[in-house]
Amino acid sequence: MKKTISMVFIFICSLCSFSQSNPCGFGVVSSAASCETCCDACLAVLTFGNCSNPLYSVQWSPSYYMCNACPGTTYTATIQDNYGNTIIDSVLVDTIPVNLSIKEIEVEPIEIYPNPAQNEIIVNYLPENNNEEIVIYDIAGKQVLKESAGETAIDIQNLLPGIYLVTIQSDLRIVAQSKLIKY
Repeated sequence: MKKTISMVFIFICSLCSFSQSNPCGFGVVSSAASCETCCDACLAVLTFGNCSNPLYSVQWSPSYYMCNACPGTTYTATIQDNYGNTIIDSVLVDTIPVNLSIKEIEVEPIEIYPNPAQNEIIVNYLPENNNEEIVIYDIAGKQVLKESAGETAIDIQNLLPGIYLVTIQSDLRIVAQSKLIKY
């Protein structure tokens, strides 16, 4: 089964410092839902500034779990650090604009698990030829990782928390892709 996937990210981030001794900011981002009735957008909390391994908890309202955010809904994240400081940030989930000038392509989805993931992902994809590579892009479209498509376990420990696009490419053509959330 083929489905059309586009990655258009909506950035609505708050930069806040939890403490003067360790300025660290948090914000929430959303990918766009693929249609007006599709609850398939992903949400993520990103850290900014001097945030080396920040400890924090997140409470979403309305509740949210693994890329099931619905378009037209504002999701609010209450983020509390390990010192008890709290900030609140919101993001409105939008749909992919229908007037994009980017040509939509039909691609196979990739089965990735676990998703969200922290250290390693398993890519369940059987390469069609030896030229295929797994290429991961960050939310800004920058290539951050490349592996042979024959590799099934991919180390993502060095990636920053956020939303990524995992693609299978053959001769610079995308043949399969899926979203990945790194926490």
